[in-house]
Amino acid sequence: MLAPHAQAQLLGLDLFNEASGTAPFDVNANCPVDTAGDDCNDTNLIVRTHDTAVVTFNYSVNGGGTADNVTIVSTLPMGVGPQIIAEWNTLPASCTGTGSMISLDKQTLTCNVGSVASGSSLTIKPDIRILGNALNGVGNPGGDILPINGTVSADAPVLPAVSPVLTYTISAAPMLDLRKNGTFRTIGRDGPASQPGALIVYEIEVLTNELRGQENITADMVFTDDVSSIAPSAQLYSLDGEPNCGISGEGDASRSTYNTPYGRIGMFGSATVDNSVVDSGVISCTQAGGPGTAITITISGADTQFTSTPTLHRNGTPTVANEYFAVAGFIAIWVDAADIPGTLNTTNLYSGFDPVSVTGQSNFDTSSEPLANNSRNVFLQLTSGGGGKWYFNDIEAGSGTMVPGQSAFRAGDGYVLPGQTFASRSQTINLGVLSIPDVVMCEKIDNTKYVVLDRDGMPGVAHRIFEGSGSYTVEYGTGGYADIDAQRNATCENADSPDGWFSATNLVPGGLSAITKIRMTGGPIPPSENHYLAVRLQALPGTSGAILPNFFSRLSTVLNSGLWNVGSYDPATHGGNGLGDRLTLTNAITRITKIIPPDDTQT
Repeated sequence: MLAPHAQAQLLGLDLFNEASGTAPFDVNANCPVDTAGDDCNDTNLIVRTHDTAVVTFNYSVNGGGTADNVTIVSTLPMGVGPQIIAEWNTLPASCTGTGSMISLDKQTLTCNVGSVASGSSLTIKPDIRILGNALNGVGNPGGDILPINGTVSADAPVLPAVSPVLTYTISAAPMLDLRKNGTFRTIGRDGPASQPGALIVYEIEVLTNELRGQENITADMVFTDDVSSIAPSAQLYSLDGEPNCGISGEGDASRSTYNTPYGRIGMFGSATVDNSVVDSGVISCTQAGGPGTAITITISGADTQFTSTPTLHRNGTPTVANEYFAVAGFIAIWVDAADIPGTLNTTNLYSGFDPVSVTGQSNFDTSSEPLANNSRNVFLQLTSGGGGKWYFNDIEAGSGTMVPGQSAFRAGDGYVLPGQTFASRSQTINLGVLSIPDVVMCEKIDNTKYVVLDRDGMPGVAHRIFEGSGSYTVEYGTGGYADIDAQRNATCENADSPDGWFSATNLVPGGLSAITKIRMTGGPIPPSENHYLAVRLQALPGTSGAILPNFFSRLSTVLNSGLWNVGSYDPATHGGNGLGDRLTLTNAITRITKIIPPDDTQT
């Protein structure tokens, strides 16, 4: 007589569809007609790329006794090519016996459920992920199908069994979107005849809002950029030695479009799977008709299988949910300053984007390309300047150090103690196409609440200039203010300092405590460049809670109609524009100390 475990003679294995795909279904509203790239439900044995199917293996043991090491094995078939088009995704929880695993290539599922008594009928429900390289099989006899079966076996003398075949049809169609995103850079650059002009860098993004059902594209993606409405001189630009177009991250900072991912994983150490597309391929541009004519843009070799998608832009900000990037790039266009009559509102449009997938399907089929996100308006100004004013902590450590209590620069919530040193910074930035030839930056302080202080080891010098490429003269002036409005509206004309202007603090009548104005005169400021004036300061004794106001004004022959810009900052409310900042005086900072006595009792 056989031992009880040896009596089990019959194994059975059935295979059923549990779910062919996941919601949402009928995205294109064509159901019940099955269309490429879509799926009507989870019972029709159609499954989209980048989606999952769940199968049910129903295994049984009959004939008496118990079968040991009951093991289901299923290997996925290759797709057309041949190539791997699907992967086993998750090993079911009941697969705990020896040898249970998903193979390294994710093609073979091995599930040992252990010992199973005769009369048992049990199930496992593994899931399968369809990859982005699978070919559409809906209405396409030459496309991919996924016929699945499996075997069940156990320790001898039990005979193995084979399941029936369950066949899924792959659904896929190209559904990419070309986008010219809202960020751009405008900087001054000289043209082919050394004439001044504006360089505009536009983003090129190819993405999709729905991965499921997306079909791979290996052919070139070709489209045009119509620059005729920008200006007659609008042309591709590479005279500075940088590319006229390329993938995001190529070229120097002038080509940087930070609000988009990097164009290829690993192109730099900082280009990771989190902030980079897999591979944008090669982006090339030609303008056969010369300036003012359409530019042909070609993207070759981009990876549109979406094996990964970035969740961050280059600048660290998150991408928008359900935006999956395949290509991130840029195009650089130059406009002659002669075509900018003071100001110019420009627009240009990407069009003609309709790439063909690996099965020959058009990206837009019979519909037309949506153009709503393919254009971008840019407002150009020959001369334009901006700037601001804020307190910071340490003039020697740099202008990026915060005063205690500041939640952010110019947040208005910093505080200082009497005698504490800190600094203020005034900024002028050139936002125009041409250089700003001259500028006067005027720092205005309230010497009843804080005073100018020389830098350590530098008698007579209380200032520091950051990032200035021009030639500047810094001078110190005097003269009090009747009230806060007078301080805000003050300027740094020659007559605005009663005692005159002095090149060093130790030349000022009355010394450091008499200084109420500091002016920086000079230039030029090239396009996109920032110039900063920083001044070291020290808080005076006073009433706790007192506000320490600070103001900045600016003068240039080419800005604000040649008039002083004194701003509208209000330190009482911290409102108005950015030409001012405030700190609050405090006479005590509370510190809480935990002391642990020898007996470990906390006090």
